[in-house]
Amino acid sequence: MGCAGGLDEVERRAHTSNLLCRASDVTLVFACLSLSQVRRGDVLVLGTDGLLDNLSDVEIAEEVAACRGRGQGPSIIAQRLARLAFEASYDKGRVTPYAVAASEHFDMVYSGGKPDDITVLCAVCE
Repeated sequence: MGCAGGLDEVERRAHTSNLLCRASDVTLVFACLSLSQVRRGDVLVLGTDGLLDNLSDVEIAEEVAACRGRGQGPSIIAQRLARLAFEASYDKGRVTPYAVAASEHFDMVYSGGKPDDITVLCAVCE
């Protein structure tokens, strides 16, 4: 999931804030373009660092699969992912992608989520 250009996982997690643009002056800071084939039924999930720092790619994929298995559409999937990320962000004992990356990248022990704004967009290809 995600688009990280040539960055490894630790670098991607360390640089996720302000990747696209800064709201104050709308200056483009970094953009990543990725082309992929999609098929009918594929689910696209776009999220801010508030999602990606608190839920792993596996957790996101599992929740999407569970929602689709219950016949839920993109708006419910986005709401579920945002809620799970919010809950994870305040769980001090949770092993989150941010905790792993911060511990490795900054040579420190960090555990728990990272409270942040969370935006999730979801689409099902037809």
